[in-house]
Amino acid sequence: MGLTIEKFYPLFLSIVAGLFYFLFGSKFNHAKSLDTLFTTLISISSIMMGFMLTSKSILFSIQDNDAVRRLKSSDGYQCLIRYILDSIHSCLLLAVYSGFCLFYSVTIDNTYLMSLLIFAISYAALSFYRSSRIFYKLLKD
Repeated sequence: MGLTIEKFYPLFLSIVAGLFYFLFGSKFNHAKSLDTLFTTLISISSIMMGFMLTSKSILFSIQDNDAVRRLKSSDGYQCLIRYILDSIHSCLLLAVYSGFCLFYSVTIDNTYLMSLLIFAISYAALSFYRSSRIFYKLLKD
């Protein structure tokens, strides 16, 4: 995967998912109560954020690893740190936005807010996948 694609695919696919829901979401059958969805999203995004914070700590502790030295020499280390921070921020955004939706009792009928929720879910999941995939490859080396 090219660096440009790797850098932007979470954002691009999340925008596509949000727009898809905005245009076609009313055609799907949905549950009317979303309280359990919002609380579950808060829990899952918090767990993902904790995992990314732990992986960042592990990354700082394995400085003498050959793979880490190679990454540092090719500027890939800073890129990985940016990806991990992006994942942490997107999970935090998802948790805060889900809390907002829970607090204000957002319903499925509000297409704008639900499209933003789909965007936030997609962005957090894809950012987490991108960071963890690269981190696992690093640990495997």
